[in-house]
Amino acid sequence: AQPILFNNLLMGCNIGIASKDYSTPLVVNNTIINNNFGISGYVKKPIFGGSDTTVINSIIWNNKKNIELDSESKISISSSIIHGGYEGKKNSNEDPRFDSSFKIVADHAMNKEINKEIYLRLGKDFPISQVAGYLP
Repeated sequence: AQPILFNNLLMGCNIGIASKDYSTPLVVNNTIINNNFGISGYVKKPIFGGSDTTVINSIIWNNKKNIELDSESKISISSSIIHGGYEGKKNSNEDPRFDSSFKIVADHAMNKEINKEIYLRLGKDFPISQVAGYLP
């Protein structure tokens, strides 16, 4: 499966996003906060392989474990805020300073970036008023 998960607030779940069995999800502008696992990539059925998840402009914060992958799964994260940090282009460990709706505050440094990769990946042109995380 190749789902696009766009503009979600995933909070208080066991697993915010479960990517499994050859799935290749594109995760864009999501806030994944206060879960047991933020993103988990794994093989559920032995006849399949691992997952390959791409995360762009998202916030993965304050989960018991932010990213968990088995040996057959992989993840690419860019232009995102990850609690504790994570390798990838333009990632930050800076506190997102959420407002009451879990939107990051307007003067946050990540809001000064424009990520054209979103437009290329989704094949659509749409306005983005805030970069990084859920847009309520």
